[in-house]
Amino acid sequence: MPGFNFCQGGLTVRLDKVEAPADRARLNVNGNSFEAIKGESFLDGKCSVRNIEKRGLNKGVSLNCRVDEGDRNFDLIINPGVRLNIKGVEGDYGLGEKILDFTLTGDEKAELNN
Repeated sequence: MPGFNFCQGGLTVRLDKVEAPADRARLNVNGNSFEAIKGESFLDGKCSVRNIEKRGLNKGVSLNCRVDEGDRNFDLIINPGVRLNIKGVEGDYGLGEKILDFTLTGDEKAELNN
């Protein structure tokens, strides 16, 4: 700023509040990505975020949207999983699911103990 003497300038700063960052849901609607927090509205106020939940790797968001038939609730969930092919049998498995269930014969048990 012309003519301003920075040595004589002053600034007063006040901290009003410190908050933990809110959980956010990243949504993609018809190719438009955005983030929203609990209670926030989107799609021109037609939808709102009811709840956001995180449990380890599992994540979910509950939404409420006004549709032609009235209000409708949606629950969207991310539950990581894996698709495995074991001896020609393909299956989708989630965290904590049993993948193999087998029983060893007497000879196989003896072989493992040697």
